[in-house]
Amino acid sequence: MVDFADVPDWLVEKVRGMPSHKEREIQYLNAAGWVIAYYLGKDVTREFYLPAIKFEGAIWHRHVNSVILIAETIFRMRFEPGFNEFCRRLRHKDMRAKVFEIMAAKQFLKAGYHIHARPETG
Repeated sequence: MVDFADVPDWLVEKVRGMPSHKEREIQYLNAAGWVIAYYLGKDVTREFYLPAIKFEGAIWHRHVNSVILIAETIFRMRFEPGFNEFCRRLRHKDMRAKVFEIMAAKQFLKAGYHIHARPETG
């Protein structure tokens, strides 16, 4: 179950203040972008948003789903012991390369495990 306790006011206001969009995927994409921006201090527009919109404005769901997966995992991990290290890695690495690490972390969270992370040693 996702815990919605202690959501930062800044993030609540950004998500509440989003204009409505006729396509829900755009709403989810924008909300996920705000979560990533808040916790990572990273703009993912170039990595994920621009490729999400393809020919004639249609949405490429693979990119939307990646952004949502990353944002949901970050949000769910915010109380985990390894959260700061996990965010550091995402801040300074290509997020597309980290999607599988995020997917694994999410599966462990769903199974009830706590996520610990240490800095890489090279």
